[in-house]
Amino acid sequence: ERPVATEQEFQVFEREGFDRIMKTVSGANDDDAFARQVCASFEVLESLSVGREKIGFLVRCQQTMNQFGNKRFQGLAESFMDVDTLHTVVRDMHIELVNRVSEAQQAGNNTDGISVYRQFKHDGDDALEVSASLLRDQPAVSLFVSRAVSK
Repeated sequence: ERPVATEQEFQVFEREGFDRIMKTVSGANDDDAFARQVCASFEVLESLSVGREKIGFLVRCQQTMNQFGNKRFQGLAESFMDVDTLHTVVRDMHIELVNRVSEAQQAGNNTDGISVYRQFKHDGDDALEVSASLLRDQPAVSLFVSRAVSK
């Protein structure tokens, strides 16, 4: 005769089943698949924009906390902040985006076009501009774009 499962054993089994169902429903076996696909699309776009202003981009997946982007995103920021500060800026902007979208949804407002923007000044007239918008809200995936400007 099989012993009755304990409450703790049931919760673990239930969670594993829920995770499997969510991956099946979302159509992705890899939590980062959407973020990687977006990043690859932007790399193609960047290669087609010969002679234009070069930008840095980064795609961040909240569920896995992984980030994908071009080397220029971090390279542009190096003159303005260290890597740890850059990661903090990205995290904070992502959280602000998620909160703004959530507030708009709760209020019944349109969430299209919600974005956040930061400008970091450097010696002289140089500045780093970073803007971000959500590409998808469940799970949250955000796109960051950076550019250096001289005035």
